[in-house]
Parts: sequence; structure tokens; C-alpha cells
Amino acid sequence: MVYGSGTPEWANGKSSLSTPQNRRGNGGNEGRSNSYQNSYQAPNLDASRQAEQTAVMEDSLKTNYDAEGNAQTVLAHMTAQRHQLNSAHTNVNEMKDLTEKAKKELAELVARGHRQKNTLYGVIGALTLTDIYLFYRIVRCGGSFFCSYSSY
Repeated sequence: MVYGSGTPEWANGKSSLSTPQNRRGNGGNEGRSNSYQNSYQAPNLDASRQAEQTAVMEDSLKTNYDAEGNAQTVLAHMTAQRHQLNSAHTNVNEMKDLTEKAKKELAELVARGHRQKNTLYGVIGALTLTDIYLFYRIVRCGGSFFCSYSSY
């Protein structure tokens, strides 16, 4: 097949590629081993090429294990951070609830303070009126606290 031609060689019928139908052999006996498996031989590689490929594989495995270890470390850190964030979220919610409770208690204290202040103003007013009345009686009766009704 020429690169970019758009059609593979097996589609034109020019190749004798091994397909599942061709591997069965004559009569389609499933029990027989096919000729492809019996005749396959691994390519002969010289020792330096094998050593190079082994080194590449070992390096790939080492990199994979390192990456997996790093991923586990990152996952553990992220899990710890998730717990920290959940704890902070819980603390924020508790603080919000306590703030609302304190706000209500302060509002109750302010309302009670206003009631007490108004009560105090009422007592002051009543005592002031009593003092004015008593002062009037003292002036009217000529300095005597007890005066007769006839002197009015």
C-alpha cells in the first residue's frame, strides 16, 4: 500500500494477508493449529539491540512506577486537603450559626434595654410629678406638711 492512496492492499485482493477465514484451513476445522502459528519465528535481534530494547523497557517500567508513586502521593495530598476543606466548611457553618444566635441575643438585649429605659423614664416621671405635688402642698400650706382643707 502506498501511503495516502486511500485503499489498503488487502482490499484490492493483491495481498495474501492472514485473515481469520484463511487461517482455518480447508474444511474449517477449528481443532487444527493453523500454519501461521506453526511457522512464526521471532525476528533475530543482535545482542546490542536486545540490550537496548531491554534498557528501554526497564526505563519505561521505572518511569511508570515513579509516575504511579507520584500519583499516589498527589492523591494522598488531595485527600488530606479535601478533609481540611470539609473541616473548614464545617467550621464556617458553625461560626455562621453562632453569629446568628449572637445576633438574636443582642437584639433581645437591646429590646430589654429599651423596655428598662422606658420603665425608668416612667418612674422618673411619676416621682417628678409626686415631687411637684408635694412642693405645691408645702408652698400652699405655708411650710407645713400637714395642712387643713380649709386653707385651700
